[in-house]
Amino acid sequence: MGKQWPATTGLVFIAAVLLSLDPWALFQAGFWLSFGAVALLMLGTAPEAANATRWGVVHRLVREQTLMSLGLAPLTLGLFQQFSVVGWLANLIAVPWVTLVVTPLCLLGLLWSGFWWAAATALDALTTGLAVLAQWPLAVASLAARPTFLWGLALVGMGLAVYRGPAWSRALGLWAIGPFLFWQPARLEEGRFALLAADVGQGQAVLVRTRGHDLLYDTGPRLGPSADAGERIVVPWLRALGASPERVVLSHVDADHSGGLDTVMAAHPQAQLWASIPNDHPLGQRHAFVPCAAGQSWTWDGVQFSFWHPGPDTPIEASTNNRSCALRMEDAQGVVAWLVGDIEARAEAELIRRAGTALQGDWLLVPHHGSRTSSTPAFVAAVAPRWAVVQAGYLNPYRHPRADVLARYRAQGTRVRTTVACGTLTWQSAKPEQMDCWRERAAPIWRHRQREVAED
Repeated sequence: MGKQWPATTGLVFIAAVLLSLDPWALFQAGFWLSFGAVALLMLGTAPEAANATRWGVVHRLVREQTLMSLGLAPLTLGLFQQFSVVGWLANLIAVPWVTLVVTPLCLLGLLWSGFWWAAATALDALTTGLAVLAQWPLAVASLAARPTFLWGLALVGMGLAVYRGPAWSRALGLWAIGPFLFWQPARLEEGRFALLAADVGQGQAVLVRTRGHDLLYDTGPRLGPSADAGERIVVPWLRALGASPERVVLSHVDADHSGGLDTVMAAHPQAQLWASIPNDHPLGQRHAFVPCAAGQSWTWDGVQFSFWHPGPDTPIEASTNNRSCALRMEDAQGVVAWLVGDIEARAEAELIRRAGTALQGDWLLVPHHGSRTSSTPAFVAAVAPRWAVVQAGYLNPYRHPRADVLARYRAQGTRVRTTVACGTLTWQSAKPEQMDCWRERAAPIWRHRQREVAED
């Protein structure tokens, strides 16, 4: 009909068609990255630039890739808390290689199959080169998750910064990006610590933070033959928090605690591993570690950390559960928290004898996910925590936490919270009476679920 739509109208129309076919695409990062890239090219490229031969093909390619790499930075940082520093160079190589070499060879393969072999060889050469780029130091930059309003402001600012308009609009755009780049999360007070229990399903992963240090206790479960909670949950979670653990404590080798260890250690090679691992276990052969033992201690930012189990009197033939590393944290004001892995009745009795009155605490990660083999009446009475936290999977086959175990804590006057009802749980020693449940803040439906499942 000889009519031409405005570019923006075409973009919106295509988005509407895609969303009508797949409404869930709205929640996929690929949707926003694809349409964001096209929108950036529309904003940052003059209409006549496509035929402006005076720029030259190479100049246009470099400019467009720079526009794409920098322009999408707020979006990738907001979605993944990561930005590829080498992405610009990678795309500068990949786009012409795929366009001028791989794609023509694939089409020629319709005439003779030998060209497909050549296309595959060309693609293998490209992926090999990109893998080398990915291994460069500082190939990826990371930032902690920013507040949503700063992210939205940065997206608008980037649009103004790349728009081929007056200089003042570009300056305004760059100014709007600044708060996103330089925002810093609040730091803990000296002598205080925070505990964040992640929702990793049927497993454990707890982040301990002081003013300037991070420690990760357990790494979540293995989710299948080719997936683990370290890859799917823990590493992205740490990245979003801006946390870089200096120590990783592996309570014991059971898969629901150690499943994500390889991934976590690969992402944080600087971390020192402390663990209860038998000498002949494959994890001990893959990772250098310091055996945790009663009597070991250190201080970070005025917070005292100490191991109280396993001790010299712990039988060598004890189960992996009963050899779990029991870590005690005490802040400068005497507020105490315990992480005890999967210790059972036998190890709890040892810990009572060894720790005595030092066992009393304000926050406890319930042993063995609330199993009947743990949380004996003597142990619950000795710790007498204000808060007891259970990390367990929804409708898990072990029926953790057991109702009688939860009743035992509540009879002691302890308030119990579970990751099933709360999602991620956050607690600070500076505010020992408060517990933050993520789902209580997220939406009213989760607040209702929290009251229904974990009412004190």
